[in-house]
Amino acid sequence: MTRPQQRAMRAIHEADFRSALASIAIELPEDSRGRHWLLDGQHGQDWLFSHYKNEPAEEQERQLNMVRYVVSALDQLPSSRSPERLALFAQRISGDPHTFDPDRAEGRLFRHALIDLVSLSDGASPLDRVPPPDLFANAGLLVDTISSNVAVFNLAGAIYHNGILDPLLQVAGERVLLLPLRQLLEWQSAQPATENIYVFENPQVFEEVIAG
Repeated sequence: MTRPQQRAMRAIHEADFRSALASIAIELPEDSRGRHWLLDGQHGQDWLFSHYKNEPAEEQERQLNMVRYVVSALDQLPSSRSPERLALFAQRISGDPHTFDPDRAEGRLFRHALIDLVSLSDGASPLDRVPPPDLFANAGLLVDTISSNVAVFNLAGAIYHNGILDPLLQVAGERVLLLPLRQLLEWQSAQPATENIYVFENPQVFEEVIAG
């Protein structure tokens, strides 16, 4: 095969991949989150094309299937008021609860897509360092509600979604409580012991306020 023939075949190979990516976007509704990401996201079709245009057809097809999973997931994100566990969400989308695990290619692309959508919505630079729990929580997905903890102090009470008071806070007094995120999600509301409410990311600042 001559070099011109090789170049022509490579051009056709690349064009077919570009066309396949575009067809996925075109088939989606105009207001689709998946379409918005694929057309405008930093890790959308242009990025995918530049990274995989020279890969064998089998690898390109694998990437296309991955993109289909991701755009489907983006268009079926649960409401933040009715969050869904990531594993169950992945099972519903793909039939595999591990599809969007961080060590899977699908999981990495899904995370890139979520970051891109946040960046597109507020015009900010890509948030590559957004902690995964925060990123997924904003998308209505729960990653880990057991080992993710929140320290609280001076809560006077809390009410479960069924209207029952949580007895833990009634007897805690002025103790600092380390609560798993799962516990907070079970509350409908919480009542502070004072009018002033503070939220801290730095535990040392939190300790200083408690001590003062």
